Amino acid sequence: MNTLCFAVFAASNLIFAAVKVEARPRLAPLQSQRRKLDSTHFTLIYDARRLSQKQAIEAQSLVEAGWNRCAGLFGQSAVEAEFPLPLHKIQLDLTPSFIGFTGRTFTRYLISQSQSVRSAKGSKKIVKPVERKYQPAAIAVRYAELDYLGLRADYVLTHEIGHVFSGSLYRQAAVEGIGATSLGEGIADWAAGSFGGLPLRPWWGKTLRKTGLWIAPDAFFISGNYHDRPGIDARDLTARYTESALLVQFLVSRFGWPKFHAFALDYSRQRGALDSNESRRRFAQRYKFQWRSKSRDPRQAPDAKSVEATFLQHFGVPWPQLRTEWATEMEEELAPPQQAEQLVLARETYAAIRDYEMWLAGLAQPPAPATHAAIRAAFVRCNSALNKQQTASASRYLQQANRLVKQLRQIRQHKNDGLAKGKGSKRIQSSHRCAY
Repeated sequence: MNTLCFAVFAASNLIFAAVKVEARPRLAPLQSQRRKLDSTHFTLIYDARRLSQKQAIEAQSLVEAGWNRCAGLFGQSAVEAEFPLPLHKIQLDLTPSFIGFTGRTFTRYLISQSQSVRSAKGSKKIVKPVERKYQPAAIAVRYAELDYLGLRADYVLTHEIGHVFSGSLYRQAAVEGIGATSLGEGIADWAAGSFGGLPLRPWWGKTLRKTGLWIAPDAFFISGNYHDRPGIDARDLTARYTESALLVQFLVSRFGWPKFHAFALDYSRQRGALDSNESRRRFAQRYKFQWRSKSRDPRQAPDAKSVEATFLQHFGVPWPQLRTEWATEMEEELAPPQQAEQLVLARETYAAIRDYEMWLAGLAQPPAPATHAAIRAAFVRCNSALNKQQTASASRYLQQANRLVKQLRQIRQHKNDGLAKGKGSKRIQSSHRCAY
């Protein structure tokens, strides 16, 4: 018996890579310090040493509110597709052990068992299906650390649930070997409907463009001809989440979710991940394997005309016209100055935290606990000020946190240089270990 597992990784930090279907991780077993809490659609598990019962009950209420919001947005067909009867509850881990991002979602995926048999004449090998069943979805969110990470609980929970409700896109992408659902993060952020306590509105686009947190739509959504920046950059991260969410909001409000759902998969086939062509070239230079899938090689730049054609095919309106109408909608809506400043600071702060954590994840040796605690404390103060709409204080605390991170990186770089020069050995190599 061979077990074939199509596991779809819908994590909030989707990175460009060769088509790789990631195996579903084992969540920690329920031990004496682990607690379990059931709601209508979820089974919440958490470590009582890191999360109080009061916080878990709060999460229980918020996660059901997020489910109800997504059910209203995605419609009954999505509910039936992702939550078939008898209902399988989604497992939600509130105290996972990873760094680099805030939440991860593993959408419902197919497990099929098959048996290889010979044809009657014995000349042809036939794969005969034996059993087909779906593994329920699972979500992990660093709920106990949201004061440091800066994301509001209702936002991050609903964002991850949005991935579950759009799970059919991820499953089909995995089956076809596409490797990415281009607008996946945008769909999830559209489902969340807010960021930093502010409701998702068209004026965000105008504000982000004026402050440099925006990539030209033709380059980002169509051709891939834009310059990406090293690390977790605020502009690039904001484009993947917020700029994409604004486009999703515009298209769904005009054409409806069912039509957009059909478009999203065709668009992903042509555009692939929303990476720049620069990153594709770097990836192609590093990985020189032969692409055997029938889908387009993700190392190749997208064909702009083919990408544009998906808009006309599904919406009956050419991309240039849609882009112009979308831009007009964003420009015409008034941007409240206080909220605009708060939005920009919130996006810059979260990008700074993500960049710091991704750098930490690549260290062979973690920094001194006191140094790490000082950096976390500065980000906590920044996020606390943002929640109180004290943007001047938040900006000051963000600058302080960035200075501490810069100093730590410089110290670590000097140590690396010393090892390379003094001992003739290799520099400390990055690893992909993500642990506290």
